[in-house]
Amino acid sequence: QQLASMLGWRVESPPDAASDREPVVDHSTTADLATYRPEHLPPVAEEAAPEAPGTRTETEELAFAEAAPPVERDQEPPAPRRAAPGAATTELSAPPRQPHARARQAPAVAPARPRRKRRRLQLLIVGIPLLLLVAAGSAGAAYYYVLTATVGLTPAERTISVDLVYGLARPNTKYDLTAEPTPVSHTVPFTKTIATTGKRTEPDATAGGTLQLLNPTIDVVTVPSGTTLQGTNGVDYVIDADVAVPAADPFGTSTLGSALAKIHAANPGSGGNLEAGGLAGQLKSGIYYKNANAISGGTDKAIAVVTQADLDALNAAALDDLKANAEPAFKQSLDPNVQLVPNSEQLGEPQLSFSHKAGEDADQVAVTASQTISGQVFDPTKLTTEARDEVGRRLTQQVGNDVVLLGDTLTIGQPRPLEDGTSYTIRAEGRVRQIISAQTQQSLAGQLAGKRLADAEAIVQGAPGVAAEQITIKPDWLPGRLPQLAKNIRIVVNGSSSGTTGP
Repeated sequence: QQLASMLGWRVESPPDAASDREPVVDHSTTADLATYRPEHLPPVAEEAAPEAPGTRTETEELAFAEAAPPVERDQEPPAPRRAAPGAATTELSAPPRQPHARARQAPAVAPARPRRKRRRLQLLIVGIPLLLLVAAGSAGAAYYYVLTATVGLTPAERTISVDLVYGLARPNTKYDLTAEPTPVSHTVPFTKTIATTGKRTEPDATAGGTLQLLNPTIDVVTVPSGTTLQGTNGVDYVIDADVAVPAADPFGTSTLGSALAKIHAANPGSGGNLEAGGLAGQLKSGIYYKNANAISGGTDKAIAVVTQADLDALNAAALDDLKANAEPAFKQSLDPNVQLVPNSEQLGEPQLSFSHKAGEDADQVAVTASQTISGQVFDPTKLTTEARDEVGRRLTQQVGNDVVLLGDTLTIGQPRPLEDGTSYTIRAEGRVRQIISAQTQQSLAGQLAGKRLADAEAIVQGAPGVAAEQITIKPDWLPGRLPQLAKNIRIVVNGSSSGTTGP
């Protein structure tokens, strides 16, 4: 029935088709085969074979048989002919006739001629369907066991992409990926020393000299040491040691007693110097004194002094230097791999310290200054690395379970900075290929079994995830129909390492 259905014949179910038992077919005779005709073949015309020259027609044979002498009852009928090799094994001749009582005996060969013609006709009637059945069986066997098909499937592909915006976490901003900035600070030092401009003097050496003493009395007068005498310059002078001044000689030589006394200024310094005659007078004891020579030797020394002007100059120099060099020094101190967050710099108040106060003795005065600058930095390379990892991860999350990401098509672009300078955008792209599962391939093989080529192509084109197909049938000389057996249909997915056959 399957073979007849494949060949396009009409098949009628036997009366007991609904039962579980197979219908019983009697193959004992060929009478049913002789009457079987495929629906698409014309009925075989039962025409008599053309008579050979010199032969009689069937009517003439019957007339001849009636005129022939009757056959004896004990005479054996002629033996039936055997079928030619390759013909049906069932006896095709009709049962022998019983001799007619009134018929005359015919020649021994005459009755076999009409039987021979009938045998030929029966052979034609039976042989042609048998040949057709053998051909149909061969074709059916070819459909079942020889015919194979390979169905090549090209999975559908598409491009997916992800855009990621990332940057520093700042107020009123929202990014897909953020990074906290790192606070940094740097203290810029400044020092400077200048010579003081202030001057002051102080006594150094003490002036000294000699003092002439005159005694007008006739008695010796001793001038004790420590006697203080004041000069015209207001400076006190002190007699160094006791001096005995001889008495005067009013009756002899008429001279006064005279002696010299060493003196020194009461205080050191150049103020003790006194010209000659600047120290003169008479003591209570009557002794006259006078410096005949200048009193000298008194000196002063100069001492440097810090002035307020010195301090002001240092203060201005320190501020100017910090203003010019603090910010460049801060940036130079940063790690070269980090980037300063714009407008994050903050300058601290300069701190100044002087080595001396105004009015203090010093040859030099110094200032020590410093200024601290703070800010925020971030590492753009590290942030970009994190962004590339994140955008790749988000791209793979889009893939899903029914497609596979083609690794050689994954590309991550270069980051593009946005207007604020601390945020960027980056894109990842890739192609995904539809997965045609083994279960789908097996199901497809079952759907294609026995289908015409055009119908099979339509089924494959409608299968989900298939972009293109190619069906190859072997041997190609058989009709354009896929094998009846799904196991003879091989499904091959292009771009996959292996194919899947039908169940």
